[in-house]
Amino acid sequence: MAAGSLSLAFSIEAALPELEHFFPIVVRPGSTQTVTAIGKFNPWPVEFWSQDPAIQIRALTNSGSIEVSVQPGVPNGPRLIRARSAGGASAPRMLLVEAREHWLEREPNDDGRRSQAIDTLPAALQGRLDKEGDVDVYRVRVEKGRTLIARLQGYVLGSSMDAVLRLVDEKGFQLAINHDDGKTLDPFLSWTASRSETVFVQVFGFKYPADSSVRFSGDSKSVYRLEITDGVWVEHLLPLGVNASAAADVVAVGWNFSPGGAKIKVDPSMWLSCRDGHANLDLPLAMNTLTVPVGRGPEWMETTLPREAPRAPFAITGELTQPGEQDRWPLRAGKGERLLLRAQSARFGFPLDPWLKVFDAAGKQLAHTDDADSLDAQLDWVVPEDGEYAIVVGGLLQRGGSECRYRLSVEPVEPGLKLSVAEHQVVVEVGKTNSLRVTASRLYGFTNKVELRWEGGREGLQVAPVAVPENGGEMELKFVPELTASLRSEAIRLEAVELDGGRRFPVRYWMTTTGINNGVPNGYHTMLVESTDQLWLAVTRPPTNAVAAKP
Repeated sequence: MAAGSLSLAFSIEAALPELEHFFPIVVRPGSTQTVTAIGKFNPWPVEFWSQDPAIQIRALTNSGSIEVSVQPGVPNGPRLIRARSAGGASAPRMLLVEAREHWLEREPNDDGRRSQAIDTLPAALQGRLDKEGDVDVYRVRVEKGRTLIARLQGYVLGSSMDAVLRLVDEKGFQLAINHDDGKTLDPFLSWTASRSETVFVQVFGFKYPADSSVRFSGDSKSVYRLEITDGVWVEHLLPLGVNASAAADVVAVGWNFSPGGAKIKVDPSMWLSCRDGHANLDLPLAMNTLTVPVGRGPEWMETTLPREAPRAPFAITGELTQPGEQDRWPLRAGKGERLLLRAQSARFGFPLDPWLKVFDAAGKQLAHTDDADSLDAQLDWVVPEDGEYAIVVGGLLQRGGSECRYRLSVEPVEPGLKLSVAEHQVVVEVGKTNSLRVTASRLYGFTNKVELRWEGGREGLQVAPVAVPENGGEMELKFVPELTASLRSEAIRLEAVELDGGRRFPVRYWMTTTGINNGVPNGYHTMLVESTDQLWLAVTRPPTNAVAAKP
């Protein structure tokens, strides 16, 4: 069912639905298929809300069994889904829309003798490690000289496993193994065949977040997508970023094409999506899509940088080829300009932990930074005087080599506001004042007066606007229902409105979190969908023992 208010078909005292995952997780445009919704649903059936009205979901008879219908022509990409009841909704979870056919894992497939044959490459599969000790095995024929690529996505889908990919030959000897791809906890494996042979791709994993057990794990939430190919796979582009508004000739670097990469043209028509300064590219020569940074100015290589010191915005792809090497780049800027300098390397999976320094024309150091919120470096810098400056990039660990690449970007920043909530919904009980806590972060010197509002309210529910504190921080948005307020359970959006300029800033719920519990990492720092501005509101009556009659 698409977004909208929910009729009260059962008591609001029933437990809120807890949607945790889907299997299979990939649905195709123009199809209707049966999917299992994984979680706790008491009672069943429940209704489902989709971020995309082109995706309709209907509960079937058996608990957790749903029918998903996707209209033809729906673009590839993840969509957020909620299970909902009269009393509220589950946290949002992902379904993936993809036109490419995905094979389903077939059990039993836990050893070489019972392995699942992959007769045609490239292949995309959906699987699940659904019990303790589960291992899924796929059998593939690789020709001499070809490089086999296997990529698994589980962590970025919010699965409850830390997966491993292992490649063995027919005698069981290990040919390759990978635990993490350098960007996330998901594995990526590449192996070049010295002779034509049949090999076995093994999938297994450990519980995530980890516990005291040292064994292969598995449960209903250990869902994964696996891609296997001996064809073209693009690891990154050179330059590492693309321009937001112009086509560009780039070199695609990866596997199974000519040494040195392949020259291709990239333009915005190839973008499947673009958000938060990154575009997801559909590259026609490759099986995989590629996420790349998007800049507002030219993207240069070291060899194509103009002779004159450039002005922002621009980006440079560099390489620290020797241990201890430092790259020095010119910049011309005017007094009072506020610039955001970034040196990105880890986000591409490179083993460089970069730092940034800024010097004036006399060689005096003006600013320095090591890390932002990751291994990559970020510097918010206000230019003190008109003139030329030098930006220096180095590596904290003094590493060097062709893999120590980075993208230095220099862009003017616009002061703004980030608004977030720790809870994905607010449940409002008639007869009580209810509140939602919103945290505001003023960015890059933003000082304008801003008011947090909900402008989508109906009669019977009063929500007074709240001024955003001058220094940011936490606010409380109060929902005051009248006794006659209509009951509802629906998606809403909250925004802060700039009183003078009129700019609007959405309130977002972030699904990416990280933490340490007794020394054990938990949370997901990278996901295919990391946040949403579609929150949830439920207006309910006080609990009673009575069961509402069905309409």
